Amino acid sequence: MGAYTDKLPKTVEYRPSGMAMWDTWGVEHGGELHLLHLQTLAHESNRPKADQDWLGHCTSRDLIHWREEELAMGPNKPGTDDDLQNWTGCVLEHDGLFYLYYTMRSEANKSNMQKIGLATSKDFKTWTRHPGNPVIEPDPCWYVGFKAPLNPPVWANGPGNNIPGVVDCRDLIVVRNPDGRGWIGFYATRVPAAEGPQQAVIAAVRSDDLVKWTHLPPAFAPGKYNCIEVPDVYEINGRWYMTCLTGFHYGNRGGFSDRYATRATIYAVADRPEGPYREIEGDNILICGDSSCGYSCRSFMFQGSRRVIYTQSAAHWTATLSPPMKVTTVDGGKLRLAYDPAVQGWRCGDLISKDKPRSISGLPCNHGQWNVTSGSWDLKNGRYIGKSSSSYQVASPGAGASSVEIEAKIAIDEGSAGGLVLRADHKSGQVSRDLAVILDADEGCIIVARLPEFDECYRRQFDVKRGHAYQLRICQRRQRMEVFVDDILMMQLLLKEVERPDPGLGIVVDRARVSIESLSAWKLEE
Repeated sequence: MGAYTDKLPKTVEYRPSGMAMWDTWGVEHGGELHLLHLQTLAHESNRPKADQDWLGHCTSRDLIHWREEELAMGPNKPGTDDDLQNWTGCVLEHDGLFYLYYTMRSEANKSNMQKIGLATSKDFKTWTRHPGNPVIEPDPCWYVGFKAPLNPPVWANGPGNNIPGVVDCRDLIVVRNPDGRGWIGFYATRVPAAEGPQQAVIAAVRSDDLVKWTHLPPAFAPGKYNCIEVPDVYEINGRWYMTCLTGFHYGNRGGFSDRYATRATIYAVADRPEGPYREIEGDNILICGDSSCGYSCRSFMFQGSRRVIYTQSAAHWTATLSPPMKVTTVDGGKLRLAYDPAVQGWRCGDLISKDKPRSISGLPCNHGQWNVTSGSWDLKNGRYIGKSSSSYQVASPGAGASSVEIEAKIAIDEGSAGGLVLRADHKSGQVSRDLAVILDADEGCIIVARLPEFDECYRRQFDVKRGHAYQLRICQRRQRMEVFVDDILMMQLLLKEVERPDPGLGIVVDRARVSIESLSAWKLEE
């Protein structure tokens, strides 16, 4: 590939040269993960404009370091049903042939009447469209179809637009039928109903040959989200799970099991692959956050286990690939993402070793005018003990890095809260712009916030039990951050502020008695 450039900062996470990216899907082949993705020109990119209409392609042997490959497939010739950029689909391998399903979009209807097409390849480089495309259109027996589309979009009311209506038919994912008879597919569409949340469903289809598809009743019809899309389906321990993207930005709010979430990848469960899928009462979130959280969360099998990579915002809101996560379940079937040791491939130096605890080098004050401490910290037998009855107190065990992974076992012995800190300046005598990651037993949540104002504040619900030791892990790569508790992903976010002139690491107690041990930290690649 050419050495294209743009005016956006470099990130350790992958994105194509001169490009931003979003929805991704992939398949393992020959010891590599082949990933296809949507893309668009980055700020002041010098790439040809036409490149943004093609599907991007990259490969990796460790899910951390990626190689950009030649562009995969572009728009069809003008006047066809897929003469615009191909949108999200899936890829699978069968009998030595790769099957690429994609969302067909046409200039004739401004992409508002979608279909699903198929292309095949023997080498993942040259793709041939199926001559019978589209292979899937919504069946009007179940879904909103082309004979009775939804009303045209508001912007289409002007002269010359001539948009007949809207038909959703996109984001197909295909799984092998566990009974050995063919495949089952799932895609985002709508059913006839009065209100948007009542319309949005995930359709199910069945095929014996990956070409001819028969429609089934909706697999997932929650009736409360204005849009659900980018579905994924897989089996774990005899149960079937479906995930899909939704959020307040689609036009309605509520519905999430975490009161702090505004966008999320939700999940639902079923006893058989075709559904019906139902959300677990009080627990329907796989990943969540605000507009900076991960999206387009698709899974794949890699080196014998199911992994997930989603798209994330990065510096200046440029989308990149996320780190890999492992898919797991907890508490009898609740779906979760877990820390993947593959990310340790980004480590490039030790900062703190749990076998050699560093002494406390300072207790910065909470306000520069009153140079007083608000608690105490001691290091005894390899364990940090923090006490504060009326406020919070940070302690500095040493220097850090602008991109860092840090972990420790933390117990709130009594009182409110405690956790880890990424210090803006480890030599400073005050906590100005330090970033605290706190387990709060009083509020029942995890908090990420800037000190001393507790601004730029992010929260997730979490039942913090006093006296229980939790392993808290933070992976911070400049603006991007993931927070894990006992290696289960709790938060992924984009920090608004990144300036750390002399970065350090810290610990914090807040109106509590806190015990912290096994503190470890590593510098990460940049």
